[in-house]
Amino acid sequence: MRVDYHYGDFHRDPVFHPERVVYNQRDYYYDRGVYYVMWGDSYRISRPPVGAFVPLSIYVNVKLYHYTMRVNGVRVEYYYDDGVFFRLDRLHDRFEVVRPPVGYRFYDLPSSYEVYVINGRRHYVIDDVVFEKYGSYYRVVGYREF
Repeated sequence: MRVDYHYGDFHRDPVFHPERVVYNQRDYYYDRGVYYVMWGDSYRISRPPVGAFVPLSIYVNVKLYHYTMRVNGVRVEYYYDDGVFFRLDRLHDRFEVVRPPVGYRFYDLPSSYEVYVINGRRHYVIDDVVFEKYGSYYRVVGYREF
């Protein structure tokens, strides 16, 4: 995410020509590498949706967390920033937004989560990813489906 943009901020760029795009049956608006959602009659900066592609240039001044995990016996590289997981598409110089893998641990949840109690346990949901708290960390336990 560009250093001068933060998820949840309202649009403030005077030169703005958003393109409407639909992911997972939801409307998003896209302009120069940043995704927005409608908030009343304003545009609010949003995490990019799963399946979207984001140019590498958007993250040029941001330190992304990088880690490798084995998924079904295969080594998979992920990048992470504020609740968004990416896989690098080297062929096209871009990131693809993906779901975090089940089992991944967070020590701090990103902002703007929802809390649900299921079978007496608290679950935290961020962009359809479901977490449970285990001691000092939160673990991805699944995904909310519609």
